[in-house]
Amino acid sequence: MSIYNKLINLIKKYNLNYYNNILPGHSKVKVKRIIPIPANPIVDFNKVTNYFICFTKSSIILFITDDKWNPVSNLEIPWNTLKKFKIKKGLFLEDTMYIEADNQKLAIKLFKRMAKNTWVRENNLYLHNINFYYPKI
Repeated sequence: MSIYNKLINLIKKYNLNYYNNILPGHSKVKVKRIIPIPANPIVDFNKVTNYFICFTKSSIILFITDDKWNPVSNLEIPWNTLKKFKIKKGLFLEDTMYIEADNQKLAIKLFKRMAKNTWVRENNLYLHNINFYYPKI
């Protein structure tokens, strides 16, 4: 099943108002350790978490997904509880979203485009044009 079909299932399951306001993303990749073998060093990374991120006028909703983009749980963060919200534009494939609320910091990579998923680019452009519904400018 394509990621677009997973998005449609998510919209139906949670009864979301969809108007180009959802983007896929993932947690930042971090190196856990490096094993320096002379001929072939081994790099071990932390597990990456995938998300569907829904932006609304009142909040950001993070839908945590499994490896196949099926929603597992969700977390709603109202705009008025955020201490920091910043989108750092990436060069080609991803932007980085930084949010901070109640001493919790989160950095999420937002896809700007995905192969065979034109809706990702359309949604990204739409959300950038309206500043992701962020009420403070």
